[in-house]
Parts: sequence; C-alpha cells; structure tokens
Amino acid sequence: MCCELRVTFFNELAEQLEKQLKHTAEEQVTIIIASAKVNQHEGKNSVRWIITHCHVIYLFRLAAFPLNTTSITVEEEYIEEVIDDKIYTISEIKKFTAQCIQKKYKCQVSVKKVEEKTNWYDNVCTSCDEEVNIVEGRYKCDNCKRNIPFPDKRFRLATVCNDSTGYLGIVFPDEEIQRITGKNVFDIENDSTQVGDSISFPPLLKAFEKKEFIVTLIIGETNVHNSCNVYLAHAIDEPPEMLGDHVPGEVVPANSKQDSISMVSIYYTFFYLI
Repeated sequence: MCCELRVTFFNELAEQLEKQLKHTAEEQVTIIIASAKVNQHEGKNSVRWIITHCHVIYLFRLAAFPLNTTSITVEEEYIEEVIDDKIYTISEIKKFTAQCIQKKYKCQVSVKKVEEKTNWYDNVCTSCDEEVNIVEGRYKCDNCKRNIPFPDKRFRLATVCNDSTGYLGIVFPDEEIQRITGKNVFDIENDSTQVGDSISFPPLLKAFEKKEFIVTLIIGETNVHNSCNVYLAHAIDEPPEMLGDHVPGEVVPANSKQDSISMVSIYYTFFYLI
C-alpha cells in the first residue's frame, strides 16, 4: 500500500537534504524518518521531523525526489525510556550525575503550588510547534522564518512540587494537562468561569494544587550541573491507592527555614526561565 504525505524539514537537516538531492540523477528517493509528528495543514496530512526518539521507523516514498543512496548523518537528541519502575525521591533526583542526562525517571510528589505569576500557556507555530514572538505587532516564528497569522496555543503550567525530602520546580506539559482536564487552551480561554475580569488564574489549573502525582521527569543537562532547579515533566499519573502496609514519609514542615530557602530559589528560577 502506498500513501502520500507532505514532509517538512528544518534548518541544517533541510540544507543537507537539498544538497544531496542536487547531486543525484535518479528518479526516486527513499527517506527514512526515525521519528515524526503527523498533523494537518491546509486540510492535508503533513509530517514534521522530531529528533527525540528513534524507536519507530517510518518509510515515505517521495516520488518528486530522485533516488539517493547516500546517507545523511543527523545528530540526534535521544531521550531514553524509563529504565525501571523505581520511584525516586527528590533528594535522589538532585544527586543525579551526567549519565542520567536525557533519560526519564519517576518521582511521587505533591503539588505544593501552581505558579500564577507566569504564563499558563505559550503561543506556538502551527507548523513546527516552536514558541512564537510578537515582532512589530505580528506573530513570527524564528524557526520557520515566517509570520503566523493565528498561532496555536499550548499549556505550560509551572508548579512547585515536594515530597518528604525536598522541593522541585516542575513544568507540566500540554499533552498531559489536556489528558487530565479534558480541555485545551482554547476551551479554557473562552470559558467565562475560567477566564475573566474577576478571575486572575483559571480555577481548573489551580486545582492541581494539593494533589499527588507520579511524575516522569526528563533530566536535562542543566539539572545535573545544579544550574537549574526546574525540571520538565514527560508524563503525569495518579499514584496507585495506598495499601495498608504503606508507610508515608515524614512531611517536612512548610515553614521551616530550609524549605523557605529552597522554594525561594525555585521561584527565582521560574522567573528567569519563563
């Protein structure tokens, strides 16, 4: 079975592909895409290259391109799947070394605070999902080098979470917030019970506070080198029901001096990054 999809390549990868195609006289080219996101653009299916995973390989036949057997080398940012089901404490996560960078690990935390002073969503490009900026009154994508008439919107919820061993700043991602709430940014933005003159922050998002989750974190390089106290969440799940033999850890009083110092450090990091 043969299907036709439009594929968009960006930056260095697009330049490499263009050079390869100019030096071939074959009638057909086969491109192997290691990971991609399929969406719709102007009513047609399209594929955006995403260099994050290399577990699934898609084969697309692009009849408009000539065949080129020369491989193109691309530097990939590989995010390793969760190694095991161990639940790590915040204290353990803060001690992770360089071998943990770009890997995923789980922790069980309570949401101490949803940060209301930062934007709870981003305006993003409809083609590449990168955040867009307002330039001379128009939305512009620096990645695609084009103006965006009407950008898409993605959740980005900044939280301070804790367990019995410490605090972490965690940014909850769009996909997980949509799954948990059943709503997207447009739904909340146009709901008068969530956004209005008398409402400073959407109650549906504020409701994440005081709840407990098992969060799968992506460990970044800056997290390991102690220069960033804010972590990116990959997945958010409700914890299983506590069994009778479960002994919860001792909760550190929120008004202790050490806790206050940790939380202030996290808040400053949020304001710096977001």
